[in-house]
Amino acid sequence: MPASWTSTSGRMPNLTRMQRKAFESFQQGDLAKAERLCAGLLEHMPDDFDTLHLLGMVNFRRHRLAEALRLLGAALKANPVSSEAMSNLGLALHTAGHYDEAISRYRSALQLEPGHPEFLYNLGNSYLELGRYDQAVASYDAALAARPDHVGALVNRGNTQLRLNAPLAALANYDAARELMPRHPQILTNRGHTLRRLDRPAEALTEFSAAIKSAPDFAEAHFEAAMAHITLGDFDAGWKAYEWRWKTGAFARQRRSLPAPLWLGDRPVGGKTILLHAEQGFGDTIQFIRFAPLLKRLGANVICEVQPELQPLLVQLDNVQVIAAGAPLPAFDLHCPLLSLPLAFKMQLETIPASIPYLSAPADRLARWPVSYTHLDVYKRQAGDAAAAMRQPPERAAQRRPRGPARSAEPGSPRRRVQRFRRYGRRDLAARCRRVRGYRSRASCRRAGQAGVAVVAACRGFPLDAPANGHAVVSDRDAAPPTGLWRLGQRDRSSARRTLSVPTVSRPIDRSMISD
Repeated sequence: MPASWTSTSGRMPNLTRMQRKAFESFQQGDLAKAERLCAGLLEHMPDDFDTLHLLGMVNFRRHRLAEALRLLGAALKANPVSSEAMSNLGLALHTAGHYDEAISRYRSALQLEPGHPEFLYNLGNSYLELGRYDQAVASYDAALAARPDHVGALVNRGNTQLRLNAPLAALANYDAARELMPRHPQILTNRGHTLRRLDRPAEALTEFSAAIKSAPDFAEAHFEAAMAHITLGDFDAGWKAYEWRWKTGAFARQRRSLPAPLWLGDRPVGGKTILLHAEQGFGDTIQFIRFAPLLKRLGANVICEVQPELQPLLVQLDNVQVIAAGAPLPAFDLHCPLLSLPLAFKMQLETIPASIPYLSAPADRLARWPVSYTHLDVYKRQAGDAAAAMRQPPERAAQRRPRGPARSAEPGSPRRRVQRFRRYGRRDLAARCRRVRGYRSRASCRRAGQAGVAVVAACRGFPLDAPANGHAVVSDRDAAPPTGLWRLGQRDRSSARRTLSVPTVSRPIDRSMISD
């Protein structure tokens, strides 16, 4: 036994007192002291359930998941009917990414203690991680039925409803959570994100401002506020706040650590070699590569590192060296992420590079796709028919006369492709139209169209005036602004997904709400 646990009189230590001190240390956040006390207790009581359980949770709090799983498993072996230990083992499994096993443990805990709100909440979180949204909502409903003021269940039910594309239902949940915790920055940010999804950016900006006032260093609120500012045309504030993306969970791991200084327009670039590097999706690279020629005009030697799939398209840029990501980098003096270029150039609506088209499909690729605009017009007419059929009542759609069989044609010929579209397009395009009708998909098409990628000309014939899926829709038949900057980034599509999604620790461990 360690000397620290031997009393001066040689008698056995007071184990009950040691156990109480260990638990108090854990509650006060002194995990090192709690661990020492538990180690001493296990010298005398190696199979004691309470000590094994507590030490397992100490290791969980210290992010030692393997040891936490071992100790919690040993605690359950000592007391198989402990619902708290069963749920906390599920919590550790969830954190380790073993969601199916975590669900099994939560269900076992609920058999021992039916209706426990924390167990139901944790169960819902694992369902949410697995994309089993209906079951997640049902778990949160049950948790709220048992405890209506469970803020975590309200917020995560809202998060799940956002993923189910039900922003109004999500907003109601965030409203209820805000009533209980009016200054919580993550709740305010989630509510603002939902308002942005509903095309209410001015109201969203109010929520983000409140979140930043409550937590000035909360990166997600700054990032979402950037999106709202850009939507409202306040580019100065928007692009400046957009640099907070590197401190959010979605972007932090993607930030490049490069030997050269970051350039944000703060120094001359004449005679320097600058590396521009892609950071997000294909559409963002195509959109923001338009700034590269501006640097060339300032006298810089410009190197662009892009996704390998886009390199054949972008290599046509005049006097710009385009290399594929993963290839060895040449020497450079400065670097800048592509989506930081509007900030570096202090971009305003009037100064957006608008030399269109600045990209065109490579000739060798066009030779493999011998479809003229005449054929695209056929696609457009078929698209219009399919979208019109979706708007018709079922009884009228059923009265439409079916088309006769298409005439034969050689496989691979343009006529054959049109025939395949006529045969399968009406059914398949209905599903495609639903996706295109969401403003994000259309914005991607619009960005590509502005870049001069000819094939998306077909998208401009879709009748998209009707609202769909809770989003306000602007017709793509109207003249598009010179850029689509108000819809940024792959990451923007799920920026509220991480809110309060780490489960709450079960009794008797601290049950404070944890945000990831």
